Amino acid sequence: MNHFFRHILLLCLFLLALSSGASKEIDKKSPNIIPDYRAIKSYTLASYYYFDGDYVAADKYFKQSLKYDPKSYTIRKQSLLNSFELYNKKGISAKKLQKLIDDYKKFAPLDEDLLYAAYDFYRYTQNETELIKIISELQTKYPSPRAYLQSFLFELQYHQRVYPEYLSKAQELAGNDPTFYPLLIRLWSFFSPEMEKQAIIRYYELDKGEQSNAFLAEYIVRNQDLELAQQYLSSLHYPEDKDYMLYFATAQWSNQPNPLLPDLADYFLRTSDLELISELALSALTQHRWDLFPEIELTVETSSASDEEKQSLYSLLIAYSLYTSNDKNLADILEKLTELKYFDAVFIYYSCAVNQKIDPNVKLPTAEDYELFINEIKKRLPDEPPARYLQTIASPEEENSEPLILDSKYLLALWLKEHHTLCPEDYEFIISYCHLKKNFSEERNFLLEAINKWPDYPSFYNDLGYSMLINGEDPEQAATLIRKALTYEPENPYFLDSLAWYNYLTGNYSEALNLMSIPQKMENMPAEIAYHLGAIHLALHNYKDATLWLQKCLTINNDPEAEELAIKALKQIPK
Repeated sequence: MNHFFRHILLLCLFLLALSSGASKEIDKKSPNIIPDYRAIKSYTLASYYYFDGDYVAADKYFKQSLKYDPKSYTIRKQSLLNSFELYNKKGISAKKLQKLIDDYKKFAPLDEDLLYAAYDFYRYTQNETELIKIISELQTKYPSPRAYLQSFLFELQYHQRVYPEYLSKAQELAGNDPTFYPLLIRLWSFFSPEMEKQAIIRYYELDKGEQSNAFLAEYIVRNQDLELAQQYLSSLHYPEDKDYMLYFATAQWSNQPNPLLPDLADYFLRTSDLELISELALSALTQHRWDLFPEIELTVETSSASDEEKQSLYSLLIAYSLYTSNDKNLADILEKLTELKYFDAVFIYYSCAVNQKIDPNVKLPTAEDYELFINEIKKRLPDEPPARYLQTIASPEEENSEPLILDSKYLLALWLKEHHTLCPEDYEFIISYCHLKKNFSEERNFLLEAINKWPDYPSFYNDLGYSMLINGEDPEQAATLIRKALTYEPENPYFLDSLAWYNYLTGNYSEALNLMSIPQKMENMPAEIAYHLGAIHLALHNYKDATLWLQKCLTINNDPEAEELAIKALKQIPK
């Protein structure tokens, strides 16, 4: 809701409230109670500023409103609530606020809203005596889950005492309202697993949303509650509950044996959903539940889905087969991998099997693990680019390097290009590799080929345009290509950098700097873009900014050519 409509709505509500609380002294002769117009006007302005967060201005108009209608309960209450906010913003002192509270109590007792506001105030001022009074009053006059949760937290904070009965009372009063259950669950988890379970189940019954599912799945896995797992899984319905099924699957990732996996397999395989089955396969791989793989393999083989849709599962099955020396014909599966990233995934998944953890970065495979992986590949796969690439990425660091990996990946990409229709991302790798190797004619050919295949893929227009710029070709044609890319993604920092560099090369330095407003905010900025920023500032004689960006280029350390250019540029800055 925009500000205008919000304020109109608030105005209507406040006028209604004010009318009911207006002074009867305004016009004794009139049979109708008509509030003072000036009070209404001031109160409306005060309310506007209050909800806009300007508590100083609100305070001014609340005081004016009270001047015209000093007997209005509504105005007094809102004025005091505003004073609490003023105190929080250090707009008034604790002494002043205490006086306002005392004055209000002479007029009327504090209601529920004001009691909670006062509670926060006395908590800040560490007035334990008043806090105890407020807690007692809340429990007596306004019993609610919040009141008893407040009591529980008070005893915990001030007396280091735990009163589970307060949590029980809060849960009882919560009833069918799911609002308080997340906090209740978190608190119960420290004191009573059984009550935690009850609260989770009740929360799930009341609100089958993302959070309740997360609580339930996490509890089941943590406590290995097989009975609850079966109840939970049977309550889920595919496909409407697919997201929750996925969450439960990811909760299985653990380095501890998990007896829940067979149940999970039964439910997931029944759906024939490849995404669910991929999660199942990954869990089975990390748990070394090899007994589940025959059914997984059968489901994949009989699925009517395309090979493109099965890529993740193919790479998982290859990792499983290599790790277990399974007799499955790996060459057939490997032939079905059509994207570079899924070849990388094979070794990642193999590492998960080695570590029995989902994150292979936690612990790298040992030299022996590398050797087993490579030996399996040599023994069971034909000596072609796919097998050579897998061997390369699995080779120990001392026998490998990034250039060797890139070379091997490039040969794999060309092999895939011959055997399959590559995706745009794979073409991007081929193009970037040619650029890195300064094979500009090949880069150009691949770019033109990619544009022909995917005329709506903007990166190829930008890459071709930028390649033309740095190779000294027609700058206007280059700019036309870059601008075409920007029509698809007008805030892409790489595209904007390319157009900025066109403006730099053609002498329009101010426009170049304007175009860099988004690229300069990049979190993982490439060295080349940092150099561009430095060069543009240098051309504009902004020597301080030029130095900053050129030095940043030298710290990124991922582009020797850009670093060399940055060093030359730094020498041009006057001392």
